[in-house]
Amino acid sequence: MTRHLRSTLVAILAVSLCGDAVAAPRKPKPDKTAPEPKATPETKPDPAATADKPAVDQARPAPAGNVYLQQAREKYRELDYEALPALLAEALLQPDLRREEYVEIYKLQGFTYTARGDPAKARECYLKLLAIDPNHEMDASVSPRFRTGFGDIKKEFVARGAVAVEHVPLTKVAAGEGLQVELTVKDAFSRVSAAGAKVRAVMCGQEGAYVEVPLQGSSGREGERTFKGKLPDPASSIPGEKPAGYFVDYQLQFTNQVGDVLEVSGGQPSYRVTVGDPVAAGEACKTSAGSPAAAAQEEGGGSILPVLLGGTAAGGGVLLLVGLLAIGGSVGTAVGVGVFCNFNRPTCNLPRPSPNGRVEVTINRGSVQ
Repeated sequence: MTRHLRSTLVAILAVSLCGDAVAAPRKPKPDKTAPEPKATPETKPDPAATADKPAVDQARPAPAGNVYLQQAREKYRELDYEALPALLAEALLQPDLRREEYVEIYKLQGFTYTARGDPAKARECYLKLLAIDPNHEMDASVSPRFRTGFGDIKKEFVARGAVAVEHVPLTKVAAGEGLQVELTVKDAFSRVSAAGAKVRAVMCGQEGAYVEVPLQGSSGREGERTFKGKLPDPASSIPGEKPAGYFVDYQLQFTNQVGDVLEVSGGQPSYRVTVGDPVAAGEACKTSAGSPAAAAQEEGGGSILPVLLGGTAAGGGVLLLVGLLAIGGSVGTAVGVGVFCNFNRPTCNLPRPSPNGRVEVTINRGSVQ
């Protein structure tokens, strides 16, 4: 091979190698700011960890001031049942708690103690919840074991949760003494948080304003509490001269932890006590508002006159029964069932009373017919 041919081959080989070098792409430098994510194995949720988590719509925001309830809610979502008791206890101590807060706190306490294996404490918390909200229902999204435990306690509450009162009312007291009231409340689940009485005076149809008086409670046998208190004589609430006798009405009232008035069995809507002279109390109100005599007085500016209600001949004399006749316009109404005499006759006529028990007569120029 000649020298000239060898030089030509070397030149062609060099051009070919340079072309390959230009055509080959350069490898990019690694980007230190965006590392390539590493592949991780797929993880499945643990059913035991999610079974007790509350539904999203169950977590209503707590008031801004109750930070303990906010923290307790977060711990519950994290299933941290160790931290919950202390947080919920602090949440209950916050002032001005609303009904919804009490319900949520007691519910979370019940869930917590159920998860911690303490059914006795869970029952106590559920009963406190029901004492505030007897119709409470657990949401369907709540863990079945929580719903079942609460459902069993609610059945017991419905069966034994009624409140009953035992009270022997007073019938008569002296004026100015007040009323000493004592009663026993049978309350198996401590629904009653406070007891009180409302008292007013009633004089001849005038009803004074109610005065509210709290009663002091003390524990007795299990499921029972005794309440006592002295109710003042409210006669001063009615202006004017006080009669020798009048009435005092009082009502008992029981409330739960949030101030709801509870229905109780065994008591009366209202009790009436006679103060002072019972005869005077009854007589003084014969002409009270709403009575037949008062109604007759209001019609046409009538008046009340003594009349002969009945009589009969007796040994040449006349035995007379005297009563009151309320005259309104030209019509008079006798209080009670009576008879009327014509003074010009030796004997008395006996008119029949009307179906309402009154005897109506006509007054003509002062004579009674």
